[in-house]
Amino acid sequence: MPLAREIVPIPSDAIGSGGAMADWGGVPIVLTSVGELFAIENGTVTRLAISAPENGVEAYAAHVAETSDRDPAAYWFRYNDLMYIRDRNELVISYSRWNETEACVTNAIAVVPARDRPGPIQDSWRVLYETAPCLPISEFGSPVHGQMAGGRLALSPTGHLLLASGDYGKDGLHAQPVAAQTDGYDYGKVMEIDLNTGAARQISSGHSNPQGIAIDRDGQIWVVEHGRRGGDELNRIEDGKNYGWPLTSLGTRYNKLAIPSVIENGRHSEAFEAPVFAWLPSVAPGALALIEGFDPLWDGDLLVGSLKDQALYRIRLRNDRVLFAERIPIGQRIRYVQVYEDGRIALFTDAKTVEFLTVGAADHAFEYAAIFAEQLDVDAATRAEFLATVNACAQCHALGQSSGGEIPALGGVFGSAFSESIATKHSASLGANGQVWDLETLTAFLDDPDVFAPGTSMPDPMLDQGELLSNLILFLYALAKIPQ
Repeated sequence: MPLAREIVPIPSDAIGSGGAMADWGGVPIVLTSVGELFAIENGTVTRLAISAPENGVEAYAAHVAETSDRDPAAYWFRYNDLMYIRDRNELVISYSRWNETEACVTNAIAVVPARDRPGPIQDSWRVLYETAPCLPISEFGSPVHGQMAGGRLALSPTGHLLLASGDYGKDGLHAQPVAAQTDGYDYGKVMEIDLNTGAARQISSGHSNPQGIAIDRDGQIWVVEHGRRGGDELNRIEDGKNYGWPLTSLGTRYNKLAIPSVIENGRHSEAFEAPVFAWLPSVAPGALALIEGFDPLWDGDLLVGSLKDQALYRIRLRNDRVLFAERIPIGQRIRYVQVYEDGRIALFTDAKTVEFLTVGAADHAFEYAAIFAEQLDVDAATRAEFLATVNACAQCHALGQSSGGEIPALGGVFGSAFSESIATKHSASLGANGQVWDLETLTAFLDDPDVFAPGTSMPDPMLDQGELLSNLILFLYALAKIPQ
């Protein structure tokens, strides 16, 4: 499916990464890692005069300075997720919260009454829920591993708030105890929270760093979470199930050595609930959303945003198994994915931009190829051979000017410099060449690709220099000139 992309920069003061997006009365809202709030309407970004709930980061940094000589890594002390609950007219934010009295940190959720569209908030934030117990700073490494907080939110079919709570590095390797496997610890767990009372219970355990949570059409809960070096997971969450971290994992430590606590390296122990899908190598999933109202071809699928891989994964489920996971390259670290009722998908990136995806215009190049063929001064057999050749090229190449992938689009070839073309990914010998694709170079390349560009992955199209090859190059020239 062709995708159109609109990029909107966010004028954020945040140092470091993190943050989220929400749908507030149909308006896209951005929450940065330091608690800034922005609204995006008609391509215009407005900083909202709303203060996020106090997280105590300054008191945290002061405590670390007084008690150690370590860097507090305050940029990991993040605001993690944002939600507007339409039926309750409430804003909800999850974040790492420092308890100055007890010198410890929790995964907290605060709520505030709000209007049905972005605007001033009259009331103060109310802390609805905090994980237990409050965690003291770690003895080694970063004092607080806020990058492992998870903190993503979803609304269950029963109207409860769901929190995917990370283990804050309490995995027996970074720090003790092994929170995800310890009763009474709300870390490395999926929590269900009553929005009226704040009462909470653990739905599942054995999670590492869940960075996305979503509910599918059937009301099933899904979570994506980071492994370490490999073993990123898509998990189907069932009440009372243990997903094994850190006693089982399909990954290793970042130094490529085995994770000491894992029972059976390279295997997911049958003692724990296995992931429905795992990424090897790691893609660093940073978000998860259900697609609805975008396009019938995609609606009902899950959409995963990745950080390391800088791509989207569209996941089609059938009978609770993954039928496919389509990789869609984006070229930015995707921190959050939000789907809007107006048919847009928004991606919040670590470059502090929001990319809006919509269904793009259809590629009319095939129609143009037929028109072009009719204008050729050739007999019917030669015209048919030309169209068959164009169709053969289209088995790999898009005909328009944008490929949407890693293979060059034919409409964008003529007149482009070798070094600027993504063809260099498939023909390394072209990278240092300062030439331009023109009549002479295209003729030589298509006549014998491997002679012109040794080592190219382009197969020989078996086009001898003659009328057919000349007409094909003329078609490439015309594609580059017509409006797309």
